[in-house]
Order: sequence, then C-alpha cells, then structure tokens
Amino acid sequence: MKKILAAMTAALMMVALVSSAALASPNTFKAGPYLSAGPDSSACGNWANDTYNRTFTVNLTPNAGTYNVVEKFSQGNFTTIAGDSPSGCDVNSPDPGGKIKAGVSGTFNGTLTIVVIGTFDPNGSCSSPCTTATWVAAFFGSSATYTIPAFSFQYNASAKGLTFHQWTNANTGNIGDIASS
Repeated sequence: MKKILAAMTAALMMVALVSSAALASPNTFKAGPYLSAGPDSSACGNWANDTYNRTFTVNLTPNAGTYNVVEKFSQGNFTTIAGDSPSGCDVNSPDPGGKIKAGVSGTFNGTLTIVVIGTFDPNGSCSSPCTTATWVAAFFGSSATYTIPAFSFQYNASAKGLTFHQWTNANTGNIGDIASS
C-alpha cells in the first residue's frame, strides 16, 4: 500500500511540474505565462514603463494554415514617464488629457487577438524577452506572418491629484486618460 501511495504521489508531483505550455482543451494550446517588461506607447509616444505576464492561447483548428491566437496580458503594472499623457495628443479621443507627471503607478490588463499564418509547433520555446513577434516565430516558424485585428487594454491609477484615473486603449477607440493636467 505504501508503494502505491508513493507512486501516486510521485505521479501527481510530475503532473504539477509539467512545462508552462500545455493543452488547455482538445482544441486549444496554452503557453506562458512569460514575464515581460518594457515601455508603453500611445499616440503620443512612450508614456510609461510596464511589467506584466503574457500568455498565449492557440485555437488548434486552423483554416488553411491560419490560426487564431489570443494573447492575454495580466498582472500588469505601470509607472509613468513625465510628458504627454496617453490620450494627451490623441485627437480622436473623447477625453484628451494633456500631461502626466513622472512616477504615477497603476495597473493594467488586456488582450490581443492575433491571426497567424504558419505551421504550429507545440514544442516551441520563447526565451526572454518573449514578445509577440518572438513568440510567433518560436511557435510558428521564422517565416510565419501575423496580424492583430483587435486589441483592448484597461489602465487604472489611483494617485491623488490626477485629472483622469482610467484609460482604455482599444482598436474600437480610446476612452479616458491617465493624466495629471
């Protein structure tokens, strides 16, 4: 009995140690999370520095070599750079702000919808820094092409003295701002 329990415990531990890439369901493949960091841009240029996790979910039912992928950004944090706010110069935004002071921190999350043309390799590996482009090349090959037809990100900052505390950056239009003046 002890040997059976030990074998079952070892098997469960092995399952828990499976790599970060796995089948999420019979028709999807999930990879990540990948810790990422870098500048955040808007119509006005770089306005903050970000850290976040990204995960990729691939629909394994291709249409003539075309795959739908969702890239999810979670546990995102940003710290602003002094200058134009994210909507400060966006003439299409209903809420243009203006300027943002340095050091304002906040959180964000979002998604990209990616359409990839290539050959999927579930054994791909994306090393740091794992960007959208390097992940596509790692899992679909260096000759793969992709487009991003849809995206949506939600940003929140609670610092006192801000004129705008929330910004949505989306392909359907930007709303709000993170601005101090």
